[in-house]
Amino acid sequence: MNNKFVKNTLFLLIIFLIACEPSIRFTSKRDLNYKYYSYYSVDTTKTEKQVKTKKNKSQVKLKKDKLPSGSGTYSDADNYIKKIAESWIGVKYKYGGDTRDGVDCSGFVKSVYVELGQFIPRTSYEQYLNSFPTNNPRVGDLVFFKKNDKIYHVGLYVGDDMMIHASSSLGVVKQSFKQGVFASNYAGIRTINK
Repeated sequence: MNNKFVKNTLFLLIIFLIACEPSIRFTSKRDLNYKYYSYYSVDTTKTEKQVKTKKNKSQVKLKKDKLPSGSGTYSDADNYIKKIAESWIGVKYKYGGDTRDGVDCSGFVKSVYVELGQFIPRTSYEQYLNSFPTNNPRVGDLVFFKKNDKIYHVGLYVGDDMMIHASSSLGVVKQSFKQGVFASNYAGIRTINK
């Protein structure tokens, strides 16, 4: 076979692949991470030292200009966070979703924080690793649930043993996390802003 023919064929193949690249959809790293962590999540037997030593690029306080005007008190901020979370109630559940067209549990939590002006990790695994245990939960903290020492669900704490979360059967709803299956799988409340 002639070398010129091989070079021309390779050149045309490269041009063809470049021209077709926008129509080829590759799975993103985020999609792969989400699928992996949705099933395997995090081993909650890790020590707090291991969790705290992980670099945390999302550790930023809520932006003050995002909070409601007025006295800037604890209850004002709580009401503002709760209002944003409640505005999601009724959004349907969509595995891997993070928009008002459909959302899953960790996508819902991330999206509420984005509306508050703070970026947090996408998966419940990463949200668990990038949060800290708290004995004094506040509205907006994260409520985690586990099975066999693996985190499998997250919701947003809104006070009085209630959370707003994306249920796979009901969509985004407000429910108690101290009853039923939630009570038996409760893994604790953790805060993003230490």
